Amino acid sequence: MTKLAEAILDRRVRSPNYFQGRVLTASDLTAERNALLARQRMLGRAIGHGIVEGLWVENDQAAATAPAVNISAGFAINAEGQLLSLEEDQTLALSEALADKDAAAETCLFKPCDPPEIEAVPTGDGFYLLVMSPTSRFEEKAAMSSLQSDKASPSCGRKWAVPGIAFRLQSFDPLNVPGMSDTTRDALEHLVVDIPDSAALSRLRNLVAHLCFGSEEVSTHAADPWAVESGDPLLTGYGTVDYLRGLDVLTSCDVPLALIYWSGKGLEIVDCWAVRRRPIAGPLSSEWPSLWAHRLRAENEARLFQFQDHLASLLSSEPAPSLLEAREHFRFLPAAGLLPLETTTRAGFTVERFFDGVPRRDPTEFINDEQLRPILDQSWNHQPVDLTEAEMVWLYRPWQQDQALAAGGTDRSYVVFTSAHMPPMNLARFDVARWDYSNYARCDCAGIIQGV
Repeated sequence: MTKLAEAILDRRVRSPNYFQGRVLTASDLTAERNALLARQRMLGRAIGHGIVEGLWVENDQAAATAPAVNISAGFAINAEGQLLSLEEDQTLALSEALADKDAAAETCLFKPCDPPEIEAVPTGDGFYLLVMSPTSRFEEKAAMSSLQSDKASPSCGRKWAVPGIAFRLQSFDPLNVPGMSDTTRDALEHLVVDIPDSAALSRLRNLVAHLCFGSEEVSTHAADPWAVESGDPLLTGYGTVDYLRGLDVLTSCDVPLALIYWSGKGLEIVDCWAVRRRPIAGPLSSEWPSLWAHRLRAENEARLFQFQDHLASLLSSEPAPSLLEAREHFRFLPAAGLLPLETTTRAGFTVERFFDGVPRRDPTEFINDEQLRPILDQSWNHQPVDLTEAEMVWLYRPWQQDQALAAGGTDRSYVVFTSAHMPPMNLARFDVARWDYSNYARCDCAGIIQGV
């Protein structure tokens, strides 16, 4: 039994005690290094696991024969608290693997993080997660001297232990990911079998991305916050990444970088934000993971960025984006988002076509541009918009944008949409808005107000 004021020592970070005359051996210096690595892992776990900067993945359009991706330099922290760093930009060939298995197995710093058995190099249709894992290698030689002799020994040892990273693809079948509704499963079954056009491919991307977010699983947490499954709180784990970790094909050492769809036509989807997350600290309560604000906020941020990235790809690839409809290309929208509109000089979408069949107020109402960030900040606490539920969306545009367009100061136009569950932001304020850009000017009482 431990007594008050009794020291409880942490031997994971035990360091050698240096004093004049002490003989240091390799094992002492190794212990010092291991203690430093243990402290770094603790600090990393306190910061949270996720991508800190860089590590963007893009389809290498210049790859002539086999699919490849470009990965930018950057660093991340895995769930073990280890720092994973990519020093320089890399082009990664997805259909080639290291032939020298012995070289791949020579790990000196991260033995507990050896990856699962690598599957065969993928060559056909399917979904994959591109993940980054820690590894390390010995480099160069150093002369080895004997403690019993003043002469140098002819023997040598390894001079440097160098940390590094390695990439791999982990395949998965989206139909096996738990937590989806029957409606979603039916839609996926049809899309996986047949992708007749770009709209179907877009909808497939949207559905699988929201499987990674666990959107439908999380949406049910308020019904029973005390629910348990196999003895654990219901939302201890959800989404594709947690599902693969449960199968032990992903480990706590792996950092997911991108969702990839590879068909006979090549790489058709490379989606970073489907699995990319900023560093997320651990849960405040293991018994209430559904109220874990850190993770839910980070995922809602990622939903917005994933949607905006998806929109950008449609804007650049579709010949007539102004004709696109949300319900044809998306099942889910983020709780708030920005829709770039078509102008005389820029390609874009149109409110009437994009939100066709989606309940909304018409015309789009004004907000002050200073309300944009508060709107997005509030959206982090709301679930995505399910377009199959026929719920309305709020539509706004900053009046400063219309003023700038009228004056010829910009050729860019956009609207802000939000979930109907968010409070309305269209309250007019006479002291901060111009009359010709005011919601009051449109109401039936405008004449009365003007006459006051």
